[in-house]
Amino acid sequence: MVKKGFYMLFSAISISAMVSSMTCPVQTYADEISEEATEQAKEEVAATVEEAEEDTTVFGEEKAKKEIERDIPDLRDHISSEEGIGSDGYTGTAIMVSEITDQTLMDLVEKHFNAVTFGNELKPDALFNYNNDKPADGMIVKETWTDARGVEHKDMEVPTLDFSRAERMLKVIKEWNDKHPDKEIKVRGHVLTWHSQTPSWFFKENYDPNGKFVSAEEMTLRHEWFIKSVYEHIFSSEYKDMFYGWDVVNEACSDSTGTYRNANEKSNWGRIYGTGSKDDAPEYILNAFRFANYYAHEMGQDDLELYYNDYNECSGNKPDAIAGLLSSVKKHENDAELPTRISGVGMQGHYSIDSPTKQQIIDCGIRYGKIVGKVQVTELDIKASAAYDGTKETEADEYTREAYRFKDIYDALKEIDKEPGIDVNNITVWGVIDPNSWLQSRSDVGGASDGKKKQVPLLFDGDYKAKPAYWAFVDTKKLEPKIKNITISEKNSGEDIFACAKSYSIDDTDYTFMPIWDDGKISVKINAPKAKSAKVYIDWNQSMKDGADFDCKTGKFDADGNCIIEIDAKDKLAVSSAIAIDVVVSDNSGDHAFNNLQMSQESGSKYYAKAICKPYMSITKGTPVIDGEVDDAWNDVEEIELSVKNGNPKASAKAKLLWDDKNLYVLVNVKDENLDATSDAAHEKDSVEVFIDENNHKSDSYEEDDKQYRVNYLNEATFNGSKCKEDNIKHAAKETEDGYLVEAAYAWTDITPEVGTNIGLDLQINDAAGGSRIGTASWFDETGNGWSSPNVFGEATLADKKVEKEKADILFAHVSWHSTKCGDYVPKVTYRVRTKAAAKALGVKKGTKLYLTKGKDYTFETVRKGRMGIAGIYRITGIGAFKGAKNVLRFSR
Repeated sequence: MVKKGFYMLFSAISISAMVSSMTCPVQTYADEISEEATEQAKEEVAATVEEAEEDTTVFGEEKAKKEIERDIPDLRDHISSEEGIGSDGYTGTAIMVSEITDQTLMDLVEKHFNAVTFGNELKPDALFNYNNDKPADGMIVKETWTDARGVEHKDMEVPTLDFSRAERMLKVIKEWNDKHPDKEIKVRGHVLTWHSQTPSWFFKENYDPNGKFVSAEEMTLRHEWFIKSVYEHIFSSEYKDMFYGWDVVNEACSDSTGTYRNANEKSNWGRIYGTGSKDDAPEYILNAFRFANYYAHEMGQDDLELYYNDYNECSGNKPDAIAGLLSSVKKHENDAELPTRISGVGMQGHYSIDSPTKQQIIDCGIRYGKIVGKVQVTELDIKASAAYDGTKETEADEYTREAYRFKDIYDALKEIDKEPGIDVNNITVWGVIDPNSWLQSRSDVGGASDGKKKQVPLLFDGDYKAKPAYWAFVDTKKLEPKIKNITISEKNSGEDIFACAKSYSIDDTDYTFMPIWDDGKISVKINAPKAKSAKVYIDWNQSMKDGADFDCKTGKFDADGNCIIEIDAKDKLAVSSAIAIDVVVSDNSGDHAFNNLQMSQESGSKYYAKAICKPYMSITKGTPVIDGEVDDAWNDVEEIELSVKNGNPKASAKAKLLWDDKNLYVLVNVKDENLDATSDAAHEKDSVEVFIDENNHKSDSYEEDDKQYRVNYLNEATFNGSKCKEDNIKHAAKETEDGYLVEAAYAWTDITPEVGTNIGLDLQINDAAGGSRIGTASWFDETGNGWSSPNVFGEATLADKKVEKEKADILFAHVSWHSTKCGDYVPKVTYRVRTKAAAKALGVKKGTKLYLTKGKDYTFETVRKGRMGIAGIYRITGIGAFKGAKNVLRFSR
């Protein structure tokens, strides 16, 4: 993937002499160069070089040259090994022309990698010498050439190509290879056909930027001429044997339609050729693989691998588009005339800490591999988590999180590699050291970041030292224990208070636990058959350090292997309350911990899991009119706050929900002083999003029933999901004195709703300012991955009417008396729910038999009469444990 802002583009103008004086590369500044004025680019580059030159000295003295760690293992010896992805695999990185003069960085490349990708220098705009606005004077020349079908094109006007930047890089790599044949570095060509970083004038009549777009026939000639010219130049040069493969087509699949990128998605290829058909890719994609195959053969490069490369390769419906493209190209390999050839697929791997999941990577990798055989990760980097603020204080934790994320990705790739007929033969990290990563700057292209905070996405830091992420590939025993992040669900108000709790597994056992919260305590239900006891540790301050204060409570298991441990909170808990927690289960083989495998829980919370309290919602039945006016149906509905924030939103919101047999209804009232819809991107306008998982599968990717609806304050709607469409929503929006209001009805498409049904759900507002999104506020999810993974949604129960959460008084109960060894009498109290009202109040079914146990405010008085008169008046307080419970408290006077 080209990320124009990968690094400061020294290649934008000819400044090789200036660059040669630099001791290290300069950081990124932009995501798109197109349409920038040449003079402005010159000024910016010159200023940056001047700063870099000044930075080489301190008080007039040369800075000490930074050195790499030569005593650590070579990364290539581990990834490109039989224990990794195979000894014939590529351990790659991306470099830029601005970096080849940084010898310390090149030391890292030469030690650790056996393959490189040029970040920009073989892309069309670089080969057109970055004349992005229009061709330079004298750049368009006449050339006579013969195409693959033998047709001569006499005096065809074509642009001249400039390979100087790429050849400066190839020269450096070749010199290394000639001196070190046992540590040869191969090159990946990147890229021949791409909608971005290809100047628009290349698609226009007479190469005039203001001209009309050419016909498909004319564009096909230009396309073939370009691929022919690139291959003939490279493969007739002294560098011809350095290339192992080439990205033929890059990012041609749509992020939203499940098909191919169109003109509205900034694709001039799509504008000219359309978006293909259900059975076949657009002709320009097929042509690209035809021409690449033909001219590779003509140049004696039949072993050159040819790839399709894309981002978001595990998200939404894009995998359908990618699989369709691969299948289309593959089937044309059998064409009698100009057959295609495709060797593999590049999964770019611009991932976040949380998304995509390990299983999504495995599933998509296997899906693609079954079509084309070879699977590669070609541009791997990890965006920083929300918990990392760019400071030293949060850096160590982020490094550990990132390392385990890389480990999961590596494990996923090795699992894909085990599949029969599939070969994972490349893992390329998109950059060498963190400061040079394209993620440090804002970019709107796929997989990018917003440029608002420091990123640490790679394997080596700014001092050229290996980070924990490096050890994720080399030796995981050197990693600190991973700090897991879990969700504690709010207690369900129904019969089973753990009904909406998330279940977590304890590694290397079959044991599980489910935590819940209410305002006064944390309750943990542990299932561990044949275990002896369990402990729950909680640091209420989430101190995450040795010596921290913590509470610990022990519980015993019943005959079914269940144990419930309750720990009273130090302060009242609420949505987004954060704690640190660990669970330890003891059995005959020893102790088993959820997070701190060092078993040092008693020393403090340094290696406890981080937990956040999440809300539970009960949605009452009702049918409002959807017109943007708040009618009486909403009057008695409990309001919920969207309090989980990402970024720096200035807006706030509260919502109400109802349901009936046809629809889910949502009313969101947003307070926002600055309404903005100037961005081209729908999610960067002030808007309300509703995420629905009707069957509550909590799947890693969208299924048929999953939907993401977005309605902005102008009442414009956008959709994500196969059944998420205009036909299934009725919506109204209006501006208010302090913001805007959105009211909508979302049709049920996959379930027949009824009282007691649990659905997956989340609500989110996007807060925009100045043409970009400055933050979000959600009801449940803090990861921001709801657009791709329903497993981050919260849960809501459809109810008949408002569920009473306040205390319920038991007015009548049966008290049986038991004498103690001291001769005193104590009561054993049971209560059978006899009325519908009591059943609703207590959250149980009518006829349920309750035993009173310690906790909740069920209060009543009872009198015992004996032969001698009244023996005593007892006030019973406790929580109802449902029928079959064995832990009945005995109360004295």
